[in-house]
Amino acid sequence: MFLALFLVLFFGQFSGSLTQDTQMLTFLLNEMTNYRTEINSLKADLKTLGLDIATLKTTNAGLVQQNALLNTTVAGLKTKNEHLEKQLMNNISRLESDIVTVDKSTNTSVLFIQFELQLFQKRFEGSLKNVSLDVEYLKRLFNNATNTHAGCCTSAHAIASNKSLSDLVVRVNNLQSTLNMTSTSVDQIVAQSKDVAFSVMGASGSQFQLSGIVFPKVTTNVGGAYNASTGIFTAPTQGVYIFSLSDLSINNNTVATPFVLNGKRVGGCTKDNYSVGALFSCQAILVLNVGDQVKTKDFYDGPFHCSTSEFMGWKL
Repeated sequence: MFLALFLVLFFGQFSGSLTQDTQMLTFLLNEMTNYRTEINSLKADLKTLGLDIATLKTTNAGLVQQNALLNTTVAGLKTKNEHLEKQLMNNISRLESDIVTVDKSTNTSVLFIQFELQLFQKRFEGSLKNVSLDVEYLKRLFNNATNTHAGCCTSAHAIASNKSLSDLVVRVNNLQSTLNMTSTSVDQIVAQSKDVAFSVMGASGSQFQLSGIVFPKVTTNVGGAYNASTGIFTAPTQGVYIFSLSDLSINNNTVATPFVLNGKRVGGCTKDNYSVGALFSCQAILVLNVGDQVKTKDFYDGPFHCSTSEFMGWKL
């Protein structure tokens, strides 16, 4: 810029034109002013850029912290997901086993009912056939008594008719008794063949429930024998039942049982893992009569309960 000014002044002296020199100087001064303005604008832009870089550094540091927190959270969720997957697979395996057991039991009961009904049908048809024969015999007997005129013969026929009628009444009464007993037997078989199974979950909390653990979340309650308000299972029919409890352990080595039958603890349970929060399970096989009640109770040194605690039972 200064070199251009010098050249203009130098050549201006030779030209001898003052007017042209003045115009050139004015132009150059304007250019210098514009140049200074641009420099100031660039300085302001550089200052703003420096502030933006500082803001980006602060934002980047925050993002790094958030990323570390997200990585920790993802790792925790992955661990929890693996645990839930294992638990889900265990539940599916147990459910498949329960379905097979119930299916076999149901098929066996249905076949037995069909067999009993076939026998009853044959007996009933035979009894009806005998009654029909007796009725036909009485008809012939009364017809003979009506057609004869001999007093002795009429009396003989009447006596024979009364005796046959009495025998028929006895046979009909016996048939009715047989029918009632068979119907009762069929009703009992049908009742015993009905499926009985339940699966319930606990709620969050670590309080002891020494009077009886209540599992409020009902997943399955086939037969309606489990009471979600009291936590008590009442046997609807006589038979062999299996009960299972999955819960969280506290640090102890107690060998106890959570199962209570009609107010008394039954069975036994040994925990393999005594660390705090470890999942353990107990099973019991019980022969129950109609009306027997089964529930679960805490023992004094554990366990504690949460939403993953599970109590289930089914009839073989």
